[in-house]
Amino acid sequence: MDPYTLWTEMKARLVENWKGDKFLPDGVLDEILTESAIRKVLQWKAKRNEDEIVQIVAHVLRDDTRQFKKVFAILVMIHKPQFITYFIAADINDANLPLECDEPTLRLFKLKNPHCHRDEFCEKQWLVLAPLLKFTQDKVRMEAFDYKIVLPFLKLQRSGRGGEPGDDVVCKVQVHPSHAIRTISGQSSFTVKFFRLEAGYRWEDERNALERFDHHQPGHEHRLKLLLSFKHKSVGCFLVFPFIETTLDQFWHSNILPDPTYDDIRWLLRQCLGLATVLQEVHGSQIGDNRRRHGDIKPGNILYLTEPGTDRGRLIIADPKVACFFSCEGFFPRKASPMNAYQSPEYDVPSNGELDNVSDQRLDVWSLGCLFLEFAACYLHGYSVSRQKQGMVVDHHGQECQSFADARYNDDDWSPSHYWPCKFFNTSKTQGDRAYVKESVTRWIKYLHSSKNCSEAIHAVLNLIEHHMLCPKPTDRFTMKRLVCELTGILSKCSSETYCFVGAPVQDDDGYTYPPFFLVKRPSTLVRKKRWWADIFRLGSRAG
Repeated sequence: MDPYTLWTEMKARLVENWKGDKFLPDGVLDEILTESAIRKVLQWKAKRNEDEIVQIVAHVLRDDTRQFKKVFAILVMIHKPQFITYFIAADINDANLPLECDEPTLRLFKLKNPHCHRDEFCEKQWLVLAPLLKFTQDKVRMEAFDYKIVLPFLKLQRSGRGGEPGDDVVCKVQVHPSHAIRTISGQSSFTVKFFRLEAGYRWEDERNALERFDHHQPGHEHRLKLLLSFKHKSVGCFLVFPFIETTLDQFWHSNILPDPTYDDIRWLLRQCLGLATVLQEVHGSQIGDNRRRHGDIKPGNILYLTEPGTDRGRLIIADPKVACFFSCEGFFPRKASPMNAYQSPEYDVPSNGELDNVSDQRLDVWSLGCLFLEFAACYLHGYSVSRQKQGMVVDHHGQECQSFADARYNDDDWSPSHYWPCKFFNTSKTQGDRAYVKESVTRWIKYLHSSKNCSEAIHAVLNLIEHHMLCPKPTDRFTMKRLVCELTGILSKCSSETYCFVGAPVQDDDGYTYPPFFLVKRPSTLVRKKRWWADIFRLGSRAG
C-alpha cells in the first residue's frame, strides 16, 4: 500500500467544524493505522528487514502517551512515511505535537530542500490535533489551546439576543461525539458562553465566581454547573455548561395539570427550597462592599433538567446571560432588569426603603416570591388559569375566570415610571409614590387559599409569600437565609400526607366574588403608546 492510498482514506474521514476547518476525529487513526497498513506503507519504495519494521510498528502503536501514531499519520499526509525513523530516533512523539517550524524540526527531514516538507508537516499536523474536551461534574477543568487548534464544534447556533461587538455571546454547540468526554449521559449539545480575547478579564471573573460557588456547595443540583472553561488564542474564551432545552415557563405549559399528587406537592416544595438555597449561596458570596445577587429571576432564567432513568427532573437557576438562549446581563448583575414582571418596587420607587435600591439582595426575595406564587397557581389551577393572556379561562372548580396574568394587567396603574404592566405592585400618588401590592395579587392569594387542593403546606407557602416576600419595603422581607429556614421547616412536615397533600381550603368572608375579576383601567391606546416609548427613552438615558 502506498501513502497516497492511505492519505485518501484519511481525507474521506475528515470532518468540518462550524467554521469550515477540517479535523480528523479521535479514534479514526486507530481504525485506519492498523499493523497491516503500517507494514505495507513502510515497505513502499523501501527495503526494510522484519526486525526494523517490528520496532517501528511497536513505536507507532504503543499504548501510552509516547506513541508515534499521529506523527506517522502526518508523514503519510505529506507522502514521507519513511522519515518516521528520524522522529523515533529523536524521540519526537505525539506528546510533542504541535511542533514549531524551527531548526530542530528542519534537521529531521535531512533533505536538500526541506522547507516545503517542513511547512507541509506544520500545516497538516492540525488535522489530527483537535482537542478532547472533558466535561465533568467534579472539579472544573481549565484548558488553553494554541491559536491554530481546530475546535471540534460541529454546529454552533447563536442566541437570538446578541450584544454589541465585544460583548459576551451565548451559543448552543454540538460537539463531535469522539471529542466529548463527559459524565452526563446522553449529552451531545452544550451551552457555551463566548468572550472575545479583549474581554478575557470578564471570562476570568465569571469563571472564578462560578468556581467559588462550587467550592462552597460542590455539585449543588439546582445550580447550572460549569463543566469546562478554556481559552483559544485566536478565537476567544469559553465557558461550557450543560444544554437544557426547557425553561420553567415551558415546563409549566407542558407538564402541569390540575389535581397534583402527593409526590407532585413534595417535588414542588423541594424545588422551591432548592432555588432559594442557591440564591442564599449567591447572597453569601459578598466580597468587600460588593453585595452579590442574581438580579433577574423569572421563569425564563429557571431551567428544567430531565435526566435519563428518572421520572422527574429538577429546576436549575441559571446565569441570566446563559439562560437568554431560552428566554441578558453578565453573571449575577448588580443592576436589576426593568424588563420583567417580577421587578421589585424599589427599582423605581426608592422611597420604599432606605437601602440602595439597585444593589439590595432583597430584590431577589421579591422576584422569588412572584415566581413561587405563579408556581402555586399553576399547580392548583393549571397553566392557562395562571399565565394565559387575553381571554377567559376555566379554573379547576369549573368556573369561567380571568387569568392571574390578565388580572394583574388590568389592575395596573400604568404609571409612566414603570415599564411592565403585569408587575405585582402599583404606586400610590397620594402617599408620595409609595408602592403597594396590587389588589389583584392579594385577592388571588385569597383565591388560592380557597382552592380545594390547597393543603396546609401550600397555605404555609402562600402565607410566607404574602407576608414575608411580597413586601413593598425591602427591610420587611425575609433574607434569603431566613427564607431557606422557613421552607426547610415546611418541607420537614411533609412526611405527613395530611399536612402536605390533603386539601384544606380556607373560605374568605370579605364579600368579594371569586375567582377575582378586574376591569381594564389602562389609558387610551395613544396615551399608552406615548408612555411606552417614553419609558424606552427614559431607560435608555438612565443606562447612558
